[in-house]
Amino acid sequence: MPLNGAQKFLVDDPLLLDRDRIIDVGAPLRRGLSDYYDFLQHTFATPGELKPTPSQNANTLGEVPNSSWFQNRHGSKRMTIEEIVRGPNTSDGPSNSSTWKVIEGKTEGITPGFRIRDSRGDVYVIKFDPPDNPEMATAAEIISTKLFFAAGYNVPENHLVFFTRENLVVDPPRRLAWPAATSWMAARCS
Repeated sequence: MPLNGAQKFLVDDPLLLDRDRIIDVGAPLRRGLSDYYDFLQHTFATPGELKPTPSQNANTLGEVPNSSWFQNRHGSKRMTIEEIVRGPNTSDGPSNSSTWKVIEGKTEGITPGFRIRDSRGDVYVIKFDPPDNPEMATAAEIISTKLFFAAGYNVPENHLVFFTRENLVVDPPRRLAWPAATSWMAARCS
């Protein structure tokens, strides 16, 4: 029995890896968001857990072990400035060797955008800044993504890209509204 209610340690403590991938749950299902449900839920209900509960996915020292959603990067080995600036990016963004195919409109979130496929076959989400505040949203998202990556969270690659309408081909052919924006950001899709 631990003295004074102290935490009891096991022989394998502290756990540094949460094996949360042991069970294959399959690919996630794609679901559309409901603005009406979100509005009603957050206006007339109180979603979430309201009573204090112990954290899940924490080891006996209260640390977060590596898992499918978290990798202890800067906390376990100090990252260089170059590593933090690069963040999760493994490429230079969409290939500019040929036109990008617009394959789908972006329907969730508040920023307008669409999905493209570049000449390598990689898929990206293109999001636009408000015309009155160029680089406001893209800069905030790109900077915060790099900081969250250093903190340990798995985040998407974000690239600042510049292009003109001539760089785009709509596939399959359909009419898309073109936002009046001055800067764009491409987030790589997995």
